[in-house]
Amino acid sequence: MAKGIYITFDPYYGVDEYNSFKVAARNNGIEYEEYLRIRSPFKRFLKIKDKKDLPSFVNYDFATSSDIKWLVSTVKAVRPNEEYLLRRRDGKDVSYWDYILPAPLKEAHKEDYIMVFKAQSFTEMSNISKALGNIPIYKWGKSEMKGYNIYYCFNPYIRGLINESNKLMEFGKDAVNSEAMYHDITVPKIKGDLEYHLNYFVLAKEKLENKTYEAEYWQNGKINPLNRETFIV
Repeated sequence: MAKGIYITFDPYYGVDEYNSFKVAARNNGIEYEEYLRIRSPFKRFLKIKDKKDLPSFVNYDFATSSDIKWLVSTVKAVRPNEEYLLRRRDGKDVSYWDYILPAPLKEAHKEDYIMVFKAQSFTEMSNISKALGNIPIYKWGKSEMKGYNIYYCFNPYIRGLINESNKLMEFGKDAVNSEAMYHDITVPKIKGDLEYHLNYFVLAKEKLENKTYEAEYWQNGKINPLNRETFIV
């Protein structure tokens, strides 16, 4: 869902009501994506496709331009235990990173190096992974507007294996003179800012969506897919 309308119920209703609104939306066939503002106030927003899906009998606010700038999508559960882990609870949204970060990115702010790149073919990824060996390459998601998959790796050896035009972001001291669209010699230390940079500086007209808590990854030239790919919403 590249484009849409962002609304929040948070100024008017509690977490239980919010969760019930999501259930009602599903029951009524309304497609939505869930977002969290990663700067205070840490409000939840739902992105819906069209004005016709706006709720008629409850209160809500539209996202401001400042809100939209800081919105990052929540990760989606594919297993029942993840559904429990990711369920919204009173007072927990201040720890927004627990809801927006796939498991391999939980400690990314402690890494010395991060490469984020795009790829479109199975063969391309297999060749890169074979050359990198036992070092994992994680899938982050997909650009719906541009059609490419987005991957990340924490090892600088990947630098020479990626075509310059495919480098989206690069962070760390090895990123000096980087060809990536966005780069810095330090890794973002605020949790969630890595994805903010991707949304704001790279994707620009869309935001990353449909992330899973556990990530598909490549290693030694082989893909390690998720065991289940049906979202639990």
